[in-house]
Amino acid sequence: EVEGRVSLRPLWLSFRPPCGRDMFFTLNLKHEILLHPEFFGPEMRKTVERRLYEEVEGTCQGMHGYIIAVLSVIKIGQGKILAGRGHVLFSVEYSALMFRPMVNEAVDAIITTIHQHGIFAEVGPVRLFIAPGEIFDAVYDGTSQPPCFATPDQALRYSTGTVIRVRILNVKIDAKQITATATLTGDFLGPVQTDDLAY
Repeated sequence: EVEGRVSLRPLWLSFRPPCGRDMFFTLNLKHEILLHPEFFGPEMRKTVERRLYEEVEGTCQGMHGYIIAVLSVIKIGQGKILAGRGHVLFSVEYSALMFRPMVNEAVDAIITTIHQHGIFAEVGPVRLFIAPGEIFDAVYDGTSQPPCFATPDQALRYSTGTVIRVRILNVKIDAKQITATATLTGDFLGPVQTDDLAY
């Protein structure tokens, strides 16, 4: 798998769309496709489009967020022949569906890791961390199998695989990934029933 790229198939299977819709938006972007001479011919345009999908979907575009899907190809340039190689470089303009987490938005995530220092969860390609102080009335129970955070009366229990609704506190954006911190403390936050998920 290419570094900085997220496979879209696992992404869609695990992704819980957030409650806040402003985190999804469309954006026009450009990408360069390098094509070998063996692909020249009547199917060249289709090859360029296929390569575009393969190279950009699931990648992080820094401040723009993650490319969830290419919606349409707007324009494919004439192509520039690279001297001495025979390859052609195409500049492709396209429209993409983007996802970028926003501070104070609520999202539905899946818990992936539990340890005494907190909870790690994922919302699509974005990894969230929830510190113990942000887990309402729950404490770490390392003797439980699997380990969990739970309230004294066991009314609330957070373990690996639990779907939770959290509010994003901070977002860190790098060139190839986005991470965030979140809280479970607040109204309407906590474990989510399957029939309550916001698709």
